[in-house]
Amino acid sequence: MKILVTGAYGFIGRGVVQALLQAGHEVRGAGRDLDLGRRLIPEIEWIFADFNYDLDPQTWVQRFQAQTDPIDGVVNCVGILQSDLRDKSDKVHETGAKALF
Repeated sequence: MKILVTGAYGFIGRGVVQALLQAGHEVRGAGRDLDLGRRLIPEIEWIFADFNYDLDPQTWVQRFQAQTDPIDGVVNCVGILQSDLRDKSDKVHETGAKALF
């Protein structure tokens, strides 16, 4: 299966990606720092996503339609401990996740 892991280069996301790869799945990662993602997990493809701004489901529809191979499943590993100047917990944990799913 082809699985999209959002927050793939984070603490939990990296573990999920490795488990999926070991199980034989094809993994695509999503995050807002693609250079970091490619450095940490170079063996997967990466797409840009930022749950602070990707609040409209149409954003995800367009992303999925732009993929040459369809995604079979999604694992959301995006998360923050608290809001700060860059991240807003209501967007990251609620509005952004709702837009994706």
